[in-house]
Amino acid sequence: MSDTKRLLSHARRAVDDYQMIEDGDRIAGAFHIIHPGLHPDNYGYELDFSQEDLLRVIHMDSAAVHPEYRGHKLQRRLMTIIE
Repeated sequence: MSDTKRLLSHARRAVDDYQMIEDGDRIAGAFHIIHPGLHPDNYGYELDFSQEDLLRVIHMDSAAVHPEYRGHKLQRRLMTIIE
């Protein structure tokens, strides 16, 4: 398989990832992000993005902050890290 075909094959699969803020061994907050690549669920298709731009799209799916850490703008910090 050529490098180009291998890369496009990988790009067609959505990849889940998490960004976390930890306090020692505890997770204070987490943000679930999806790198949809060229998967049909990529929202970039709705905006007529080019293939190059589709590969840069990230879906910010969901966030959770531990109750003991709420009120410290952790969700905003997580979004800033991801952007």
